[in-house]
Amino acid sequence: MNALILHGITRANTPIPEGSTHHHRVDVDGMIGLVSCSETEPSKMNDTPDLLMNAALEHHLLLSHYTQYAPVIPVRIGTAFKGIPQIRQALSKASVRLSKELCRLADHSEYTLQVKASHIPRVSSSAAESGRDFLAARRDAVMVRRSILQRQKDYLAGIANTLSAVVREVQEIEARAAAESSSFAILVSTKQVSKLIELCRALANKAEPLGLGLTLTGPGPLYSFSSINND
Repeated sequence: MNALILHGITRANTPIPEGSTHHHRVDVDGMIGLVSCSETEPSKMNDTPDLLMNAALEHHLLLSHYTQYAPVIPVRIGTAFKGIPQIRQALSKASVRLSKELCRLADHSEYTLQVKASHIPRVSSSAAESGRDFLAARRDAVMVRRSILQRQKDYLAGIANTLSAVVREVQEIEARAAAESSSFAILVSTKQVSKLIELCRALANKAEPLGLGLTLTGPGPLYSFSSINND
């Protein structure tokens, strides 16, 4: 039996994006639910990694297409209903809350900033003329390396505050050792996107001498900033 999968909710006047996969639009109280039909029982997806990966990819692609036009509130992957009436009933029941969430996120987009180690900064050294010189040079290199690692940590700790100058919200969504990677979710007004890009270029210039590289991606679905999606 086919299941209807609810992927997300957006405004009713949002156009159908060109290139989006086949889907249905369920109109309720000035909103639309973005729905697709699945031949796989959602409860079985968790037991089949390939099916789950494909479902997650289709979910993300559909929401990403709509994100180019309007904010989209994502729904948890695999949220299934027996039919359109059940979807209408669920959306109608939550319509006040959903409408408030769409208004709160209006004219905003989510971007992701990833900071990763791109290279190990070189520590200059001269040829050692003795064993003592060699040990001293090695000790100095260790000290310089520790200093670089500390500067990396300080840099990462200050990113959120720096971004806050032009964006509405920043969340650190992944944090590892300074030499590995960190990721930040960014909620930004569409009017401020150009300033965000400019600021990230400046941050990248400061990161390069520390052996860090920055990658800004977006706009994408509001995975990190929609309270509906976190329920």
